[in-house]
Amino acid sequence: MFLQINGIDMPNVTSLVADNYTITESNRNDNGDMVHEYITEKRKITAEFGVLTHADRQTVYTQLLANYGLSLSVTYNDPETGSPTTINCYVGDRSIHLLQSENGIPKYWNKLQLSLIEN
Repeated sequence: MFLQINGIDMPNVTSLVADNYTITESNRNDNGDMVHEYITEKRKITAEFGVLTHADRQTVYTQLLANYGLSLSVTYNDPETGSPTTINCYVGDRSIHLLQSENGIPKYWNKLQLSLIEN
């Protein structure tokens, strides 16, 4: 799987899901009919990672936390175009499991999952 955040290749990406969202403003008119005003299209990328060393986890988190996670350059293979696409995102929910530690120090992590939502 191909995923870059701020120009840095992300390690051991095992799954990418690209969701498209249509943003509209909806109201009812005087007749009670629903009226939709199209605003834009936005994307959400959900990425999952396999086993990561502590150094690999640091690589990912360093990029996620750049600019407080509010303005990240994300490049991925767009399923609509079949080619790499770069979008500006903020980081949403993320979770990770500690897989192994040694003398109380994290050594390996697993199942990092995160959402990158287009600004």
